[in-house]
Amino acid sequence: MTRRADERYDSREWNRRELLRHAPFRIYWLASLVSSSGTWLHNVTASVVMLGLTGSPMLVGVVNAATFLPLLVFSLPAGALSDRVDRRLVVVTTQALALSAAATLTVVTALQALTPGLLVISCFAIGTASAFAKPALSAMLPALVPRQTLPTATALTTLQFNLAQVIGPAASSVLLFGSSPAWAFGTNAATFLAPILAMRWMPAGPTRQHRGTGDAAASRRSQAVRQGLRYVASTNPMPLVLLCVALSNAAVEAFRTLAPAIATQALGLNAAVAGVLIMGRSGGVLLGLTVFDAALRHLGPRRLLLSAFLLQVAGCAGVSLSDHLSLTVAAGAVMGLGFSFAIPLLSARLQDLADDEFRAKVMSLYSMAHLGVRPFYSLIAGGTAALLNVHTAIALAGATALGGWVVVARRWSRR
Repeated sequence: MTRRADERYDSREWNRRELLRHAPFRIYWLASLVSSSGTWLHNVTASVVMLGLTGSPMLVGVVNAATFLPLLVFSLPAGALSDRVDRRLVVVTTQALALSAAATLTVVTALQALTPGLLVISCFAIGTASAFAKPALSAMLPALVPRQTLPTATALTTLQFNLAQVIGPAASSVLLFGSSPAWAFGTNAATFLAPILAMRWMPAGPTRQHRGTGDAAASRRSQAVRQGLRYVASTNPMPLVLLCVALSNAAVEAFRTLAPAIATQALGLNAAVAGVLIMGRSGGVLLGLTVFDAALRHLGPRRLLLSAFLLQVAGCAGVSLSDHLSLTVAAGAVMGLGFSFAIPLLSARLQDLADDEFRAKVMSLYSMAHLGVRPFYSLIAGGTAALLNVHTAIALAGATALGGWVVVARRWSRR
C-alpha cells in the first residue's frame, strides 16, 4: 500500500490495534518478530557457547563484534542497492543465504566440531546477510501505512524488535538448559523462512535498475553512496539524530555482551542465566513501548529523550553496583526502559525527514548508528571486563549514555 493511495485515511488517527489489523503491516510485523526472535536466540547462544569454549569475556566481545560489524561495513552499499532494485528480492536472497549459514553452524555444532574461529565466521556471515536485508525492510515501512501513523508504526516495529529480545533469550535459556546449542542454532535457522514468505505481500519498491557491469556498475554504486552521505550531511538535524542513535546503544550492547560474564563472575551463576538477564532488560523495553504514546504526550520529544538517556545511566549504575540476580534484572529493565523511549523518537524523525528516493540510504545510516556501532561497544565492554571487571565495563557504558544526555541537553531543539 502506498502513501498516496491511502490519503483517504489521513483524516483520522490510527491506533496500534488498527495498524495491526491492516494486513500488509501485520504480515510485515509478524515476520519480523519471528526473524528477530531467532536472531536474539542466536546471539545469546553464541555468547554463551564462546564463553564455554574459551572462558574469555574478550572473545565473547569478539563474537558479538563479528555479528554486528557487517552492519557498519555493508549498510551504506546495502542502502544504495535497496534504492535501485526490488527490495523484496534483496530480502529473499539475503535471508536464504543466512538460512544456509545458520544450518551449517547447526550441523557443525551437532558434530561437536565447533571451534571459536568457526563460530566467529558463522556470526559474521549471518550478520552480513542481516546488513543487506535491514535497509530494504526498513524502507518498506512508509509504503505500508499512512504517513501520519509513522511514529506509531515505528514504535510497534521497535516493540516487535524488543519483544523478540524477550522471546529469543528465553528460548536460548530453555534450549541450553534442556537440550544443546545445536538445537538453539537450528531453531534460528528455521526463523529465516518467515521474512522470505512474507515478501509475497510486500510492495516492490523502486526498480531503477541500470545496464552495465564491472567498473561502470561499481562507479554507480559508489556515486549512490556518496549521494546518500551528502544528503544526510545537508539535511538538518539528521547528523545529530544519528549521533543520538549511536550513543543510545552503548548501555544495552554492553549489557548484552557481558550478560554471560555478569552471570558467572558477578553473580556466581550458570552462564545460561544470561538469557534471564537479557529478558529483564527487554521487559523494561516492552514496558517503555507500552507507555510510549502517553509519555510522549506528557513530556514532549525533547524531555522524553533526556529522560531516556538518564534512565540508561541509572540502569548502568544499578548493574555495576549489584551482586544479586533480582537487582541486576531490575537495573537492566530500567536501562531497557530508557532505550525504548529513545529509539522510536529517533527512527521516526529520520523517516519523516527523508525523501522516498533517499529513504533506504538514510535508513542504512540509521542501521549503522543503531547496530553498526555495536562491534565497538562489544569489544570495549569485553576488553574492559577482561582487564578490569564487568562492573567497570558497565559503568563505562553508562558514561557514554550520559554523553547522549549532554548532546540532547545542549543541542536538541525545544520545538
